[in-house]
Amino acid sequence: MIGHSYPIFAHSAGNLNIIGAIVLFFDDPDDTAADAVAGHPGVVQIRCDAAYWHARRVDRPTAIEQRQTVNVNFGMTVARSHGFDWIAHIDSDELLYAQNDIGTVLAGCSANVVRFAMKEAVAEQDYYASRFATTLFREALTAEGRKQLAAMPASALEGVLFEDEYFRGHSASKVAVRLNSNIRLMGIHGPQRPKRMPELRTEQIALLHYDCIGIDDWKRKWSRRIDASGTATEMRAARSRQLALFKQAYGNEASERALYSRLHKVSEQQKRLLMSLGLLTVICRSQNT
Repeated sequence: MIGHSYPIFAHSAGNLNIIGAIVLFFDDPDDTAADAVAGHPGVVQIRCDAAYWHARRVDRPTAIEQRQTVNVNFGMTVARSHGFDWIAHIDSDELLYAQNDIGTVLAGCSANVVRFAMKEAVAEQDYYASRFATTLFREALTAEGRKQLAAMPASALEGVLFEDEYFRGHSASKVAVRLNSNIRLMGIHGPQRPKRMPELRTEQIALLHYDCIGIDDWKRKWSRRIDASGTATEMRAARSRQLALFKQAYGNEASERALYSRLHKVSEQQKRLLMSLGLLTVICRSQNT
C-alpha cells in the first residue's frame, strides 16, 4: 500500500503487453513507501516536498483536489518526455481492471479520451487485511435500476441509499488520454481545457474504486478531512453530510461502527437482492491484474 500517493499510468503503444511506466506522486514526502520503490524499473517516484512545489512555482495547495490537478499535469509532462502515447491518472485506492490487455484496447480507439466503466467496491465486513481484498462492486445506477429500488420496501434498502445516492464514491469515472492530442489542462476526472472533448466510453476497461473498504480505511480517510492533512473542497452535498456524521461519531467506537455499517456495508440479504437486480457484481482479480 502506497500511503497517500497518486499514481499515473503512462502507456506506450510500442509495447502493448505492459504498462510503460508508473509515475507515483507521494503527497507525504516522508512516506517510507517511497523508499520501497526507489530505483524500481518502470516506476518514477516523485516526493511532493517543498522543492517539488517550488519547482511547480506554486505554494503547496491546501485542498487535495488542487494538489492532484498540479500532479496530473506534471505527470503528463513526464510521460511525454518518455515518449508515451497514453496516460491515465488514478488514486491510491483505485485499480484499472480489464479482461483483455489495456494497451490493446487503447490501440483500437480512435478517440483521444477514453472513459472507463465505474465500479465502486462494497464492504461486507468491518475489517480487511487490504482494501483490495473485497470482491463485491456496485454497478452504475441506471434509470431502470433506480425504478427497481423505488419499488423495494424502505427496510430492505437501509444503508443502500444515502441522501438518495447509491454511489458513495466518485460521481464520475477516470479517463485515459492520448498525449499527442490538443489537451492543454487536465483535471482529476478528465480534460479541463479544452472542455467537452469527445469521449469514448468503454466497458472493456473498468475503474475499481475501493473507497472506505474496512473501518480503518474509512476512519483514515475522514479523519484527514478533520486534521486538514487531506482537506477537500469539492464535495457533493451527500459527501459533506457524511463528513458531518463522521465528526459526530468520531472517537466513539460504537457510534463509529454503527455509522460505518450504515454507510458502507451490505448484509447478505441485501447482497442477494441487489445482485438479482443486476446492481451488484462480483469481480475476482488475479494477483497480476
